[in-house]
Amino acid sequence: MAQAVSPGEKLSCLERSLVTLVQASFPLVSRPFEAIGRLVGSTEAAVLKQVTGLKEKGFVRKIGPVFEPARFGISSELMAVQVTPEELARVGAAVSVWRPVTHCYAREHSVNLWLAALSSERQWFEQARAHTLDMAGVKGVWRLPALRRFKVAVRFDLTGHPKPEGESPSTTTGEKKTAPPAQPISGRPDRIDLRLLAALEADLPLCPEPFSALAQDRGLEEATILGALQQWTADGRIRRYGALVRHMQLGFVANAMTVWDVPPERVETVGSSLASSPYVSHCYERSPFPGFPFNLYAMVHERSWERCLAVIDELSRACGDCRRVILLSTNEFKKSSPKYAELLAGSIRSPEET
Repeated sequence: MAQAVSPGEKLSCLERSLVTLVQASFPLVSRPFEAIGRLVGSTEAAVLKQVTGLKEKGFVRKIGPVFEPARFGISSELMAVQVTPEELARVGAAVSVWRPVTHCYAREHSVNLWLAALSSERQWFEQARAHTLDMAGVKGVWRLPALRRFKVAVRFDLTGHPKPEGESPSTTTGEKKTAPPAQPISGRPDRIDLRLLAALEADLPLCPEPFSALAQDRGLEEATILGALQQWTADGRIRRYGALVRHMQLGFVANAMTVWDVPPERVETVGSSLASSPYVSHCYERSPFPGFPFNLYAMVHERSWERCLAVIDELSRACGDCRRVILLSTNEFKKSSPKYAELLAGSIRSPEET
């Protein structure tokens, strides 16, 4: 099994503090790196140098927003595919070129290909299901939109992970115990200023006044950029604004999608229990399908496979030892960030359009 990479071997104390801080609470002010410097007892120049180094070394891949898709009228779904081992690589590569697909993994199970996608066209998902089902070697395709979301908090703490036992989920993750999927805001998506949206989702320049630089590149005012970011964060269109990291490089080398078969009357209790764990980044309720009776899904991250499996065992005991399956990934066909301005422009109409 893969061995853990200790972040302490690669990152200084200041770098670990910065990585942890800029994921969760990036200041939406004119000089954010100066504000971060005050928080960590350093200077703007030193923080900029450190964050630039973290990006160059591959620990940080982007600084930008994590949007709430439904608030823009964008649908998101998980799809599960059963494909013969001989055709797995070919099918995985074929579906990964579709622009709405953001993640695609092969996993150890008879249902062995899993992809996540976002689209402003609801019919795209059924078209994609039908198109995939026609591929050689495919035995079944199931659409799995979330029925309920208990947690989405992809943040990796390098200063003291995990949090002490007994801390509430609101303290450790900033999430409520039970968070149903957001509903679309009123109004049509085409009323959104796509130029502004494209600017907001861009990677933040690393300079003393990055929002000003971002605005100038797109013919906007800094006040417009900051005002939109602050408003959209407050009203829920942006879940958080901060650094998106490469967790493998940070030492979290073990991650597993685990699914549980939970009686319907216990889903809320068990889902909240899973969401309370600092090792869980995602937790959803989804519909079971023939041959796959599982209805609670969670992504578990740890620094070694031994610790990851131990966490899953502990979570299962806390859930009353419901039947479970651990779906370890064997191949990553695609992992990307969606381009929301492109999605809302209606440029993707069918799976064949790449």
